[in-house]
Amino acid sequence: MKDGEKLEDTVVREIKKEAELVVYNVRPGKTVQHSYMNYRVTLHGFFYDQKKMKQ
Repeated sequence: MKDGEKLEDTVVREIKKEAELVVYNVRPGKTVQHSYMNYRVTLHGFFYDQKKMKQ
């Protein structure tokens, strides 16, 4: 995630880069927090619509 970037914008950018999909209508899903020893992880789930990028 880039400084000042919204989570939804990160989802769009990373899925485009890694999966070559265009995502839109991004909306939040469930957020889960997990702790183990000295570590803490927060997972943010999202729902979105998608289409393949033109080749």
